[in-house]
Amino acid sequence: MNFNRLVRVKFNKKQQEAIRLLALKELEGLTLEEIALRVGVDRKTLYNWQKEEDFKRAVNNQALLNLADYSPIVLKNAYDFL
Repeated sequence: MNFNRLVRVKFNKKQQEAIRLLALKELEGLTLEEIALRVGVDRKTLYNWQKEEDFKRAVNNQALLNLADYSPIVLKNAYDFL
């Protein structure tokens, strides 16, 4: 089962969106408050989700996938800079 399918099966829509946004948190400068607002949950709910091992693993996996997507851009920018 691929990662995206696993996330769709295991997590509800709000959790899926939270996973997506949490994985982009550093890249896009998002705060937890902004993510909770965008997802439509309160901050406490978001904090509780983040305590769950499967949820944390999903965020980390999504962040790795994002990193793979951004790698060519980052490498090109680094090359251009040098």
